[in-house]
Amino acid sequence: MRKRPPHAYFIIIFALLSLMSLPKHSSEILRGSTIAVFAPAWQHLIAFKDFFTQANLSGETTSSTQTEEIQRLSLENTLLRNEIFHIKKVMEQELKTLSQLAAMQDSEISKNSISFIRKRHRQELKKLLNMQLEAVPARVIFRSESSWNSSLWINVGESTNETLGQVVVAKNSPVIVDMALVGVVDFVGKHQSRVRLITDSGLTPAVRALRGSPQTLLIQDKIHAMLQEMESLRDILPPSSENEELIALLTKTKERLTPGDHTWYLAKGELHGTSKPLWRSQSLLLRGVGFNHDFADSESPARDLRSGKPVEVASKIPSMPILKVQDLLVTTGMDGVFPSGLLVAEVKTLHFLKEGDYTYELDATPILGNLNNLSLVFVIPPTGFDTQEQPPLIGW
Repeated sequence: MRKRPPHAYFIIIFALLSLMSLPKHSSEILRGSTIAVFAPAWQHLIAFKDFFTQANLSGETTSSTQTEEIQRLSLENTLLRNEIFHIKKVMEQELKTLSQLAAMQDSEISKNSISFIRKRHRQELKKLLNMQLEAVPARVIFRSESSWNSSLWINVGESTNETLGQVVVAKNSPVIVDMALVGVVDFVGKHQSRVRLITDSGLTPAVRALRGSPQTLLIQDKIHAMLQEMESLRDILPPSSENEELIALLTKTKERLTPGDHTWYLAKGELHGTSKPLWRSQSLLLRGVGFNHDFADSESPARDLRSGKPVEVASKIPSMPILKVQDLLVTTGMDGVFPSGLLVAEVKTLHFLKEGDYTYELDATPILGNLNNLSLVFVIPPTGFDTQEQPPLIGW
């Protein structure tokens, strides 16, 4: 048996070491180009896999010509169904945003006497809704098993900005679904971009706890989404009195839920994911650190860490815990990346304070729930440092 010359192994080892020694920028470009080449094939392979799985289960026996025709039609039908689904989601998002803006304008006309805090909150919400109108819809085209809970790839990039005539897809562009945060763009290629998810341990948005009317509005949105899903499945599911009773009960519950007048702005801190880019993990928990309310701001006064009492003795604002289970965590806009007011997570567990602690730690779950089924997201323009807005060089 002929032996392989030893220099062949040295060539292979040298090539591998060279790839491992590439700079970060070069490796990201190489990875992006590779994904751009294989992403279309990956999508079609998934469609083929779904079809063949169904075909094997059905056990139908047809001629080869008929089978090929059925496969072709089934594949086209699957692709068209996916296209219609994504277009429907985009239209629903735009209609929802426009209706929210219209409702806010009507409310502003009918309610001229609102407090400063509510007025500011309304302005922030309106700003977010206007940003959503500029959002670019994007499909998830690739998600590696080795970094499933850390990143994914979407089908928009520099070419999208050229088509739009403005920069929307850029590094540090927030990625959202409705008003909920998904992650941030950390690499932009020509036709695709990589999104770092909020479940990644390296992403740390600055957040604060909200309590009151936003919680009620979130419940209303969830009930509304459930009713829409049940309505779309009405023709598929067999008629049942139990289904009709459930729809009636959900509708009545949604109507009875009325948001209160108060929105309490409480503890501030940071969130980070618990997932590391090693392999697919089932953990979707977010870890919160550094939560306290030691300093007053425009939304609320400073509060005691343990009792929640306002620090100002003469304050008429009631005492309350600065953190509770089921509090909403929203972005503060103080991290330089995300605009304020985006929904991030819901508090699930509070860690007990130890002797000498001056901040809370907590566990939270993403508002979006299961991030494993993401297929359509929206990219909004970056809000951080603008490289175009710089002073002239000294001496010029």
